[in-house]
Amino acid sequence: MEMCHQRNALLAVLAVLGGGCSSATSETPSATGGSSVGSGGETALGGTTSSGGVVSTGGTTGGQAGSGTGADTGGSPGTGGTSATGGRVETGGSPDTGGSPDTGGTPGTGGRGGRGGASGGGGMPDTGGNSAVGGRGGAGGQPDTGGQPGTGGGTGSSGGTTSTPPSGDPVPSPGCSATPTTTSCNGSGSSPCTIDVEGTPREYYLNLPSGYDGTTPVPVVWEYHPMGGNAKSGITMYGLNSKLTNVIFVSPQGLGSTPGFPNTNNQDENMTRAIMAEIEAKYCIDKSRYFSTGFSYGGSMSFTAACNMSDVFRAIGAMSGATVSGATCARKQPARPVAIWATHGDADTVLQISSAQSMIDALVKYNGCSTETKPVDPSPCVEFQGCQEGYPVIWCVRQGDGHAIPSFGGSAIAAFFQQYF
Repeated sequence: MEMCHQRNALLAVLAVLGGGCSSATSETPSATGGSSVGSGGETALGGTTSSGGVVSTGGTTGGQAGSGTGADTGGSPGTGGTSATGGRVETGGSPDTGGSPDTGGTPGTGGRGGRGGASGGGGMPDTGGNSAVGGRGGAGGQPDTGGQPGTGGGTGSSGGTTSTPPSGDPVPSPGCSATPTTTSCNGSGSSPCTIDVEGTPREYYLNLPSGYDGTTPVPVVWEYHPMGGNAKSGITMYGLNSKLTNVIFVSPQGLGSTPGFPNTNNQDENMTRAIMAEIEAKYCIDKSRYFSTGFSYGGSMSFTAACNMSDVFRAIGAMSGATVSGATCARKQPARPVAIWATHGDADTVLQISSAQSMIDALVKYNGCSTETKPVDPSPCVEFQGCQEGYPVIWCVRQGDGHAIPSFGGSAIAAFFQQYF
């Protein structure tokens, strides 16, 4: 019964916040329909130990032996040369680095050179693994072609997988070559769009920039509303529209009688990806520049964008977010780095700062930063030093502040996103 009272109290508090975004009273953290604060979504699996490289087979069957005898079968050596022995079976690398790629075998001296072994499945984080170098060409045979590049291995103890960060060049969506869409969901932000996601209808609002021509790839900023808010107000409530004039804004509608984004069974992640697919087909979108912002549930969903959907999001601006939308990065490394800007009041009793701090600590590590910080504008923000280029972590802890949107939030997030356009 006491838990019900706490839940009802949280609903009331966050419903107020959705409209006025004022500081909240001391309510126990909770999320309707989702995980409680601190649950963090999935249990850490401890990471997949890198399996190392695939056993090199020694390449193609050795060619005709130098003396004219039968082809080398890869087993007993042919009379014209020694068959390729293949690479060693890799036993797996140290945690977080994956195994080294196979080097391939040395081909027979009279036959065709071995093609090299397949590359190790555990490449270095963020690079996808170095390509295999293959074996040396046989003396009189064709040169090796080398192995296929590694596809990226497990991250060891961190539990995630890594992939190469985007190059920075625009990645046009299919909509860049499609007939411009001007029907019902016409991008004016005045009427909702509806999409079916696994049998559940979901609404979202979309606003195209002035001068949109349908041929130039445009960045997309997702704006997730707080608990009790709605998609229509969410598309303007953070004040980014007047500051970022050449982007598409998308604001999805949360679920529940007091709407929010608990991301139960990944519903909100699946909704986000489904909307992305739909708008990429209709509009000319730069697929390498998706951004996310929001407050409370919106901030929590922005952390989920960075942690669980890093394969598509470039940067986030999270305000008073926590793990209640299922963000997993406190226990599992994202697929690739994401630029992070986040703020939280240390007196927040609705979504306590400890939940956000655990994710910031993990993201600092994943982005290659040190624990050293330097002050940046606006105060009280600090930037962690030594981060991977293009993937900073900026953390703004507001002393004595509660569950509220800070006055500098919209301007700071707009400036943070702008540098990646």
